[in-house]
Amino acid sequence: VVESNGYAYSTPTSRQTAAESFVDKADGYGVRGEQVDGNDVLAVHAAAERAVRHARSGGG
Repeated sequence: VVESNGYAYSTPTSRQTAAESFVDKADGYGVRGEQVDGNDVLAVHAAAERAVRHARSGGG
């Protein structure tokens, strides 16, 4: 789980990385990523369930 406040230390993330999003950054490391609205508890819960199911099935 990653929360983005738009800064990497004291540098805006737009100047820190060429990746468009943290999902793209995860892909660059060969791991699965998904973006959800962190203010939507049901969306977060559903995404967490998918991630756990993926991991338990041997996907990572």
